[in-house]
Amino acid sequence: MTTNNLSLPIKKWEVLFFTLIQVSVMLIAISNESLWIDEFWNAYFASLGSVNELYELLLIPSGSQTPLHFAYNYFWGLFFQPSELGLRLSNLPLFVLAQLSLYWALRAYPKKFSYLFLVISALHPLVWQYANEARPYIMIYAGSEMILAYLLHMHAIKFNGGRISPLFSAIFVFGSILLFGASLLGVFWVFAACLYVAYFHFQHLDWRYLKRVESVILLGLFLAATSLLTIYYLNNLIHGGGASRISATTAATLMFDAYELLGLSGIGPGRLEVRESGLASLSPYWLWLIASSAIILATLIKGLQEATKLLGSKKLLLVGALGLLPLIIVIISGFAMHWRVLGRHMIAELPLLNLLFALGLAKLFEKKAGRNFSFQSILAIAFLSVLVYSSCSLRFADRHRKDDYRAAATIAKQEFSKGQRVWWAADALGARYYKLPGEFDFMGELTSIYKPYECIDQPGVLSVSAATGECLETLSPPDVVILSKPETYDRAGVIVAYLEAMGFEKTQTLPAFTIWRKSHQAN
Repeated sequence: MTTNNLSLPIKKWEVLFFTLIQVSVMLIAISNESLWIDEFWNAYFASLGSVNELYELLLIPSGSQTPLHFAYNYFWGLFFQPSELGLRLSNLPLFVLAQLSLYWALRAYPKKFSYLFLVISALHPLVWQYANEARPYIMIYAGSEMILAYLLHMHAIKFNGGRISPLFSAIFVFGSILLFGASLLGVFWVFAACLYVAYFHFQHLDWRYLKRVESVILLGLFLAATSLLTIYYLNNLIHGGGASRISATTAATLMFDAYELLGLSGIGPGRLEVRESGLASLSPYWLWLIASSAIILATLIKGLQEATKLLGSKKLLLVGALGLLPLIIVIISGFAMHWRVLGRHMIAELPLLNLLFALGLAKLFEKKAGRNFSFQSILAIAFLSVLVYSSCSLRFADRHRKDDYRAAATIAKQEFSKGQRVWWAADALGARYYKLPGEFDFMGELTSIYKPYECIDQPGVLSVSAATGECLETLSPPDVVILSKPETYDRAGVIVAYLEAMGFEKTQTLPAFTIWRKSHQAN
């Protein structure tokens, strides 16, 4: 792939137009659906009253695996209401900044490849899925994109001459800090990127630019931030911090990870269906999934072929090894430490995958001699169509709706206001966010120190997720029970067993929730 002159000018209106497009994409991707589970913690941090509270929570011994994202949410909450939409809009500036970094780096590359890369980076279903959640994954993706922008800039310098731009050095440092601070897992991707940067400089560039004042400042900032975060993460791990051990990594979960990374999430069933029925949930979608997989894999193979031509087999093996190293470490840790590795834990790998897709698409769109349209062009259009359909399905299809805590909490409040005794077997912080009356112990999830469950009738809606079967028998019988994900909030099965023994029936179903009432009430 030839590169353009690095001094290629960019007009202000072009940058503004590109920015408006990225903002529009995010505004379409983001909804005001109910918050769910992990999002509630970000809402909590966005609602803190002072920096001291933030400091104290982040320095709890078992700590956080996403300290920078929690801090970002706190400062976001100073300017915006922590509503569903307000919280998710915090993803917008991160995404736009990352896309602008790529846009700037891609000035040095052919337009067709550059535009396709930017389109895929904005429309990938995994990006849309997590743009619509107040969680750290868009921050991780943004950091990874910014690191890749620097790597693309390095390669352009090799072909065009010149020296490393201080702007791109700053982009690399900022992206690395974002990725490092947004997730404990991000450490591995930053480490791999640093190895490649060191190798590339040793082979093709010189280090003299590091003597410049701005380079010394940036290097000092990078080392200080990553050192502090490393100490923070090590302290957390020593004190028992880490991923949830509710589920483990299996061959099936790795297949699902590939399914998400390849952009198939919106083609198939919703995640709640997959959670409940496993592989059986895919059966109504097999035809579309097979066809979509074939299109995506054909494009990926074409991209790998182009990468081989550009880099050569040996160089591609090195780049591939460093690119896959973080992925392999994460997967091994999932098996060894018994936590479930999902596609979102690999989202830092997505920019590299999108790069291969863009290489493949650019080749497929090449005009053949004497022909304006070919089978390859049809394949390329089909790939983009699959991507757009999958993303739009994730955003708008009912089967992909999130856990509806807002509706469940509304039912709980309505029933309680009628004098009904209501039990809540779902996320405690979700109950707090949606202002359910009652006492809910949610800090144990952050501190790993849970209060002993008090088996007594308490005023308000009663949280029963931690109750034993014997405890349930001693409590005053409920009129309404709101239950979410029994594998999480009724792991021993005692709540469902109690409800069935007491003659309760499911009277209403919401995404991830069932509402139970006594049979005479149901009738």
